[in-house]
Amino acid sequence: MTTIEPLTGDERAGVLGALDRVLERWPASEQCRDAVAETVARTGYAADDVRAQLRHVALRCRGRTMELVVADELGADADLSGAPGEVLVLASGRVPGLAIEGVAAALAVGARALVRPSRDETVLHHLLAGLRVWEPDLAARIEVVSSGGGDPPWSRVGGAVVFGSDETIAMVRDRLEAEGPAGAAERVAGYGSRQAVAVAMPGADVDPSWAERLADDVLTFRQQGCMSPAWLLVVGSEAETAPLVESVGRELALGRARHLAPGVDDRVPARRARDADVLGAIAAGLAPQQTALYAGDAQLTVVRVDDEAALADQVRALGTLRGTAVIATSREDRPRISELLLGAGIQRICLAGQAHEPEPLWPQDGIGRVAPLLGPRTRP
Repeated sequence: MTTIEPLTGDERAGVLGALDRVLERWPASEQCRDAVAETVARTGYAADDVRAQLRHVALRCRGRTMELVVADELGADADLSGAPGEVLVLASGRVPGLAIEGVAAALAVGARALVRPSRDETVLHHLLAGLRVWEPDLAARIEVVSSGGGDPPWSRVGGAVVFGSDETIAMVRDRLEAEGPAGAAERVAGYGSRQAVAVAMPGADVDPSWAERLADDVLTFRQQGCMSPAWLLVVGSEAETAPLVESVGRELALGRARHLAPGVDDRVPARRARDADVLGAIAAGLAPQQTALYAGDAQLTVVRVDDEAALADQVRALGTLRGTAVIATSREDRPRISELLLGAGIQRICLAGQAHEPEPLWPQDGIGRVAPLLGPRTRP
C-alpha cells in the first residue's frame, strides 16, 4: 500500500482557495437548491431551516475560515507535517451538511477526504456534482468510499472525523487500531452523543420574543440534532417560573408549522428509541418532579431548581452529554450564568435563537475542529 502524504503549505493554500470559491458559490447554486429539495422531501424539515443551515455550514467551512481555525487551534505557523494523508469522514445525515464540515477539516490539514455517506445523507452528493464542474482538482481530493455499504478502506485511513454516536466513534478507533496505519486511532475527531439544554430565569421576559426564539431552537430539524435543547432548566420559585414554562409551551405549539415541510404530520411522536431511553433514565435521576412539554415529535423536559447552585448540580448530572446551553436571562445575569454553566462543564453558550449557529472558531465539543487530526499532543 502506498502512503499518501499531506500537502505542502503552498499546495494546501491552493486547495483552501478552491474550497473558498466553491462555498462562496454554493448557497445560490442549482446544486444547493437540489440539496434543499431532497432534504425536505426525505426528512420533513422546513425548507427555510435547511437553507439557513447550509448557508451557515458554507460560512464555517470556507477556505479562509478554515485557515483561521488552523491558526487558532494549532498556532499561526502550525507544523502540519504530521497530519494524515487521508482522513475518513463519517457523518449522520440527520443534520444537513455535517459531512461538509468533516471534508473541510480534512482539507484544512492537507489531507484527502475519504467520505463514507450515511444512508440518510442528502447534501454531499449535490455539492460534489458542483465541485466536479467548478473545481475538478479539488473534487479529486474528495473520494466517496463504501457507498454500497461495505467497510471503509481502513488500511488507508490515517485519521477520521466522526459525527455520530459514542458507539460509532469507539468502533472507528478500534478498527483503526487493528487495521489502520500506525497512530491513526489517536487522530480521530469524534463528536458523539450530546444534549443541549436551555436555561430560563426571571428577567428573560424583558425581551418579548425570547420564548419564540427558544422554541425555534428546539423545533429546528425536528429536534434531531444535538444543538436542539432537550432540557429546559428554570431557576426560581414555582410562582416565578410557571409563566416562563407556559410561554415556552405556547410558542412550541405555535412554532410547529414553521419547522415542518408542507403536508408533514408530526402528531405521532417519532423520536428514536435510544434518545427516549436516555432522556427517561436521566430525568428520573435528575429530578423526581420533572415535567415535559411536547410539540409533535419534539420533547422538552422541564426541571425547576431553586437557585443557581442547584442549577450547576443539575447540569453536572448530565455528565458527558453536556453540550450547548441556550440561556434566557436578564442582560445583567448573562455573564454570571454563562460562567457558572461553563464551570459546570457546558461546552458552548448562546442566546435563544442561536443554537444552530455555532461560531466558526468554536472548538467543536471542546476538542477542536482540526486539532484532533494531528494527534493528542496538539489538542487544546
